[in-house]
Amino acid sequence: MHARLWISLSAVALLCASLATPLASLAAPPRPRAGPPPQVKTAKAKAYFAKGEQAYRLGDFAPALRYFRQALALVNRPSIILNVAQCYRQLKRAERALFFYKLYLTEWKRQHPDRASPYEREVRGHIARLERQRARQPQPQPTSQPSRPAASPAARPDLTPPPPATPPPAAPAAARPFYKTWWFWTIVGAVVAGTTTAAVLAASPRTADPIPGTAGTIEIE
Repeated sequence: MHARLWISLSAVALLCASLATPLASLAAPPRPRAGPPPQVKTAKAKAYFAKGEQAYRLGDFAPALRYFRQALALVNRPSIILNVAQCYRQLKRAERALFFYKLYLTEWKRQHPDRASPYEREVRGHIARLERQRARQPQPQPTSQPSRPAASPAARPDLTPPPPATPPPAAPAAARPFYKTWWFWTIVGAVVAGTTTAAVLAASPRTADPIPGTAGTIEIE
């Protein structure tokens, strides 16, 4: 009897232990997944940094910026921050360049409090030039609502009577027949006289032929 009781108690204990283990695993918070070791992250950052330097020397500033940003996401180094600022300056993005130049000075001082940066003078010069450039840019003016034109007064009706109608011009008088004018009979008389003279000259002997276009007559040999 005692042996059976011992076996029953042992089975109950084993059952409780098997049930408690999954519950404990569920209650415990999940452990954070371990990332790559610092040596691997540094090696990847150096590879990205080398690609960024090569692209920067070739004038490909957009790809260089991408490589430097990838290296900066792995390791926080002032030298990488400085190269990011240089890329933004070459890409004419003054605000981003100013941000990273100032971040470089801050991070250098935080990571190297006992020595000055070898590029501090150059960086401060870039900051001063970019701030002057930003100050010269025109500031956007607030847009104002266009004023509505004032309503013009209603036009008063014109009560002036219209001017009297102009009578039509009189029809011209009928012209006199040309055979009743004095100049007609003058021309008729001149024609009759010329015809008579020509008849007389035709009856007399001719001594020269006239040459058209000359004055008078020229004898023909």
